[in-house]
Amino acid sequence: MSTGIIVTAKEEKQIVIGMLCDESGEPVSTEVFRGNTQDPKTFESQVKKVLEGIRAV
Repeated sequence: MSTGIIVTAKEEKQIVIGMLCDESGEPVSTEVFRGNTQDPKTFESQVKKVLEGIRAV
C-alpha cells in the first residue's frame, strides 16, 4: 500500500480498485492495486484478465 495526501491534508494509506464492466454495467473483472498505480496500468491488467478468461473457454 502506498500513502498519499487526501482532502483532509492527512497522510493516509490508499488503494486503487480497478473494475471492468460489460455494456450493461455488470462487473466482469476487479482487482486491488497499490495507491500510486495509474489508470492505464489498471485498465491493461483488467483487459488481460478478461481475455485470458475468454481464451480458457
